[in-house]
Amino acid sequence: MQSYLIKEGLATQISAGSFPKLAESFDLLQVDIGLTEKGETEYMKVLESVYMYINNLKKEGIKDYVFDELKYKNQMDFNNQRKLGALETAVDLSRKMNFNHN
Repeated sequence: MQSYLIKEGLATQISAGSFPKLAESFDLLQVDIGLTEKGETEYMKVLESVYMYINNLKKEGIKDYVFDELKYKNQMDFNNQRKLGALETAVDLSRKMNFNHN
């Protein structure tokens, strides 16, 4: 979808993410699209593309190569992360666990 919208001159960037369940029956998906002037004018074409892509995902599922690429990227990020000292690691972990260390 991103390559299509950029190629068509409708968008400059796209990002998406999901949020934890807001209720028992649904999650929230957020899609942010940086539109070009053409994209602002033809916003309905952009919306159609987004919904067509989502419907295609629902029908066909996510391709294995997507998971493989994410796995590879996450492994590279993990292997190349900055090494922290013991104190920095403890503070970082406590922040991630929402533990107030003060």
